[in-house]
Amino acid sequence: MNFSMLFNRKVIFGAGSIAKLNHEIPGLLEGRMRGGGILLVISRSVSRSDKYLEFRESLCKGGSDSPETETGPRVDCAGEEIVSGEPSPETVDRITARYSDKKIDLVVGIGGGSVMDAGKAVSAMLPLVGGAEAKGEAVSGAEGEAVRGTAVKGSSAGGAAGGAGHGVTSGISVRDYLEGVGRQKPPGIKIPYVAIPTTSGTGSEATKNAVITERGRNGFKKSLRHDSYVPEMAIIDPEFMLSCPRNVTAASGMDTVSQLLESYISTKANPLTEALALEGLKLASQSLPRLCNDSPGDMELRGKMALASYISGITLANAGLGTVHGIAGPLGGIFDIPHGVACANLLPGVLETTIEKLKAEAPESPLLVKLGSLGFLFARGREVSIEASETIKGRYEVFKGLRLLVESLEEWLDSLGIPPLSSFGISIADVDIIAEKSGNKNNPISLSREEIALVIKKRL
Repeated sequence: MNFSMLFNRKVIFGAGSIAKLNHEIPGLLEGRMRGGGILLVISRSVSRSDKYLEFRESLCKGGSDSPETETGPRVDCAGEEIVSGEPSPETVDRITARYSDKKIDLVVGIGGGSVMDAGKAVSAMLPLVGGAEAKGEAVSGAEGEAVRGTAVKGSSAGGAAGGAGHGVTSGISVRDYLEGVGRQKPPGIKIPYVAIPTTSGTGSEATKNAVITERGRNGFKKSLRHDSYVPEMAIIDPEFMLSCPRNVTAASGMDTVSQLLESYISTKANPLTEALALEGLKLASQSLPRLCNDSPGDMELRGKMALASYISGITLANAGLGTVHGIAGPLGGIFDIPHGVACANLLPGVLETTIEKLKAEAPESPLLVKLGSLGFLFARGREVSIEASETIKGRYEVFKGLRLLVESLEEWLDSLGIPPLSSFGISIADVDIIAEKSGNKNNPISLSREEIALVIKKRL
């Protein structure tokens, strides 16, 4: 048995935990503070929230004459960038250009998965487009010395993230480093990064990749990926999630469920990721339907779902994902569809097809027992033991559990209000194009292009 695992250096979890950032900054930067400032990358909804405004007041100098609060010393804020929607290469390039000639000690991303990915990408690209690396100053990442001095310092331009201002850089773009798109391998240097999620979805606060999207017929969803890009710190504060709208809670929650299920049966799974994924699935099955239907303001349920999301980030970072995300990637590159909605629509069909192929081609696969147990977990909160599966009755129970798993997930689509794929302009004419671009990486058994096309058609 051989495996390795990647984790954040530190995780702070619990209601009100965001207030602890001030005290954590000196230790987080380990003496690397260069008299620069903190760059905040946030969502528009976060920018309007009283909780965020209170946090920023306690964090940043200038809001008060006092250099220190009860939560720690105030720091200089170099800027605040609002990111709307999934980050494109242009969004990341625009933000890094603005701060390419500034000293940035820390990047903090506060928002959903897209915002956290944007902040992660900015923290990775700042040393390459100018900033600290061009000045020969310290950045995190073991490969920092290898590329020191290779970037050309540029000038910055102000404005909102969606504005027209561009800094003058060396011409380096995040596109150059995206998997399957660029020709360069990310060197792994970065500005230290703290991720603070406001939705329970992608688990980006625990992952080593940032998903970048370019939409259109030749669009893509590709990752900027390196082991060093795991955020140094994740602060998970369920209070930030109380106001999350029902549709966002549902879609992001189904992304979490997809990630947990895919990593649970991944060909790269190990005993630790399996145990974590199972615990995450228990938490999600206990909390997501209730959050969306009768208890949206329940702090305990928000905490359970937030923990499930964080766990999904750990398991996907270490065990990978499967065919659901192999389809959702190209689908989301072509069409403007929320990632969680895409995953939710695809998950029951991909699981059903995978199960049927396993039953036909690998009937003794232990994955059937694992998935059958999940069916009872999702349906009525009890599990089938591995021992029971060794009897005739046990085999019957496992097959019953497999049916329950698919049926439960299909019922969730209705109860959570997940709209079908056709709501986003996807038609039968688009199916073959999507299927052709889809992949089966890490899925326990490969689905054919025809099988993938059928999964998509069922949810139009």
